[in-house]
Parts: sequence; C-alpha cells; structure tokens
Amino acid sequence: MYKYIDIRVIGLPDTLFDFGRLLKIIQKCGERGTCRKIPVVVDGDGSGKLRFQLLEEGIQPEDMDTSKTDLVETEGKVLEDIWIGD
Repeated sequence: MYKYIDIRVIGLPDTLFDFGRLLKIIQKCGERGTCRKIPVVVDGDGSGKLRFQLLEEGIQPEDMDTSKTDLVETEGKVLEDIWIGD
C-alpha cells in the first residue's frame, strides 16, 4: 500500500532546480522499472544548504528509520549507498 509524505524544500532557486532534477530522475526510474545509481554531491557549506519541513499529514518522523542519519555527522567518511526501493 502506497503512502505519501508532504515535504517543503527550502533553498536557493538554482539548488531547488537541481534537487527537482534529482527527484525527476528517481521518478523516471520508477516509471521505467529500471535501477540506476545516481551520484549526488551535497555542498553543505555552499549553496547546497537545503532545508526540509515535513508538512502535516502522511508519514511522520516517528515512522521513519533514522538509525543511519548519524552517518552525516562522520566528517570525511564516505557514506554508504541509500537504496530507494528493494
């Protein structure tokens, strides 16, 4: 059963456009039934400072597995792949 999540993404216009392109690639993979590894670089000290807000309904933070989000705190380490789908 599909669920949904409403997210507001806040950032500079060019960064939001790039983020939108990433989401479009993910959507196209699902539409075509294909698996792709998408390289993403986040410049967190530059213009890549995106912020996210979960809006009212849908999946809430307490429903999400956040056990691997602490990997971001590990300076200089390569993060493991995040699989979307199985």
